[in-house]
Amino acid sequence: FLGMEEEGPFHFIHVGAAVPDIPGDLIEQLAPGGRLIIPVGEPGTEQKLTRVTKSPDNEVITEEMMTVVFSLMEKEPPVSAEEDVLQRVANVEALYAEIQGVSEDIKTWQEAFKTTQGRKPSAADMGMDEAARTLLERFKGLQAELKMAKAGAARAKRAEDKGNLS
Repeated sequence: FLGMEEEGPFHFIHVGAAVPDIPGDLIEQLAPGGRLIIPVGEPGTEQKLTRVTKSPDNEVITEEMMTVVFSLMEKEPPVSAEEDVLQRVANVEALYAEIQGVSEDIKTWQEAFKTTQGRKPSAADMGMDEAARTLLERFKGLQAELKMAKAGAARAKRAEDKGNLS
């Protein structure tokens, strides 16, 4: 998260993994007029691709550009290919469990709606209810993260297998 202070200042910094908050160290490394592009948000949710511009007089301007889903930035690389595969598989399993929990929460919300309204909720009903909308957004974000995690685990496994053949 610290960047490369000794190499800066930079006119452009692109970060290819999500962070919960924009690291101040990266903003400090921008040259006047420089820009930082970074996905910001929590894991398992849609994140915001954010542009940070440092004006010529060092004013910092932050703009959310679009909704994205990125893997979170890792602070330390895995020790070995085997550990990488194990970590990725554990992440996939954790995401499956989290999706199951959110799915149960959605079902509970739907049952409560049916009890109070006497009918099953429509997609519009769920979209108008903040709690249901939040659950659906969380579910959608987790599904996207799971897709990426599964692909990453498969790539890591192939790389590990290839390394074991050498």
